[in-house]
Amino acid sequence: MYLTEALRLDSGDAWARAYLGRTYIQLGDAAAAIPELEQALRAAPDDVDCRLALARAYAAAGQYGQAAVNFQRVLRDRPRDPEALLGYSEALLALDQPDEAQAALESALDEAGLAERGRRAAIVAGWLHYGSGHYTEARDWFTAALVFDPQSIAAYNGLGWAALQLDDCDAARGAFQEALALQPEGWTGTQTPQAGLEACR
Repeated sequence: MYLTEALRLDSGDAWARAYLGRTYIQLGDAAAAIPELEQALRAAPDDVDCRLALARAYAAAGQYGQAAVNFQRVLRDRPRDPEALLGYSEALLALDQPDEAQAALESALDEAGLAERGRRAAIVAGWLHYGSGHYTEARDWFTAALVFDPQSIAAYNGLGWAALQLDDCDAARGAFQEALALQPEGWTGTQTPQAGLEACR
């Protein structure tokens, strides 16, 4: 409240706007974060950390084209930044550019060491293998993601689809049910747990 009031009085405070934008991201409100971070960058266009936060916000909002553009701009200044590389690979995968996504992922894997990055990298690798028809490898990557985070909704969903392609409906059904138990609603796209369960019948 106090920060937003301060911004009303001083709309050019780049630091405050960037801070507010990151706060919105932490609260899960990417739509509110984006305009704050954009205004912060107008005042301080060379703030790479702010640019990275904006890229993450666009990705969280499902605006993958804008996310990719901003991750690229971060990588011009920090070509080995694992967070930017991994975010870029995720955005490219969502934009159906698997070759470019794989290249960015391989670079990210060289740099990544934290569990969160490991989980995300494993999920991207899983879907890359899935898209190439390598369902056993996809299953193995999704399983690896669950080692990093046993509560990963995306990993359970991917594991279910890989198992379905391997004609293991029992394993697929179990994975889809786990994903739905963690997130009963809000699924979009075609490869959802609900669609997977229908395919298992």
